[in-house]
Order: sequence, then C-alpha cells, then structure tokens
Amino acid sequence: MVVSDVIQILFGVLKKGKPADFFPLSAIHGMLAAIGIIIIAKQIPILLDINPAILKGKTPLELLASIPDFVMHLDPKATLLGLVSLSIMMIWPLLYSPIKKIPAPLMVLLFAISGGTNA
Repeated sequence: MVVSDVIQILFGVLKKGKPADFFPLSAIHGMLAAIGIIIIAKQIPILLDINPAILKGKTPLELLASIPDFVMHLDPKATLLGLVSLSIMMIWPLLYSPIKKIPAPLMVLLFAISGGTNA
C-alpha cells in the first residue's frame, strides 16, 4: 500500500494523471458499486451471526441468494445487537448537536459492550 501511495503522489506531482481520463466515469462508478455489493453480501451473514462453515466457498451472488436461509438460522441476540448498532451509526449524526460531539462508533462500542455482557 505504501508503494501504491508513493506512485499516486508521484503521478500527481508530475502531472501524469491524464491517462486516468481514459476510463469512463460510469465504468468507475459501476466498479465501485459492485465492490459495495460484494462487501454487503459478505457482511450480512456476519450481522446475522451465521456459522462461517456454511459460507465457505460461496460467491457474493450465492451469498445474496442465501439470505432467506441465513434469516432462518440467525442468532436473535447477535442480530438484534448488530441491527441496533447499525441504527446508532445511521441515526447518531442526525441527533442534537452537543450529543454529536461523541463519535457514533464510540457509542456503538459502548452499546455493544454493555449488550454483550448481558447476553
């Protein structure tokens, strides 16, 4: 990663970024959307606390197709903890401003620790 960062900095300093204009913006957006879908497909079983042995060797499309099966075998406590944590991350920035001084990930961590000790 350090080498790729140095190469990017050198390209910027030497003004050699014009070849990047060769790739259409829609292709870059499509690639980034596909990466996002792959990440979501890989994280859904983790959110539902599915046994990793079930996931072994599955492609992202197979993981997405398996979501109904994952929901049938979810761990309710872990799933609730994950969904509430996700909700905190999404809603926290919309709250009253003095509360926003506390970072949302810290609040999720505090919630998860307190929720994990009661389980």
